[in-house]
Amino acid sequence: MSTVKPLHRYSEEYYKLCKEAHTKAVRIPFDTKRKALNFRIEMYLFRKALREALMLDVNNEELQISVLFAEGLCFSIDGTDLVIDKKRSVAAKKIAEIL
Repeated sequence: MSTVKPLHRYSEEYYKLCKEAHTKAVRIPFDTKRKALNFRIEMYLFRKALREALMLDVNNEELQISVLFAEGLCFSIDGTDLVIDKKRSVAAKKIAEIL
């Protein structure tokens, strides 16, 4: 089972993916479905690392925004692609209005 790494060990690309997915769906192709599933798990762990970092520094505005961006996303598998897109729930829409 994968574990959450310290936040500084996650690539800056993860932040960029989260921000980009709020403007348009991001589709990342992989060679196999297993690799797509593994990266989805990695993104879930990144989101968890963001939440944990925020709990340690609740007044950090950059972390607050990063958590909002990450929490507003869903990660789905389409064949061998990972698709990152905005959540469509009522709560997600309210968060988007604030941003």
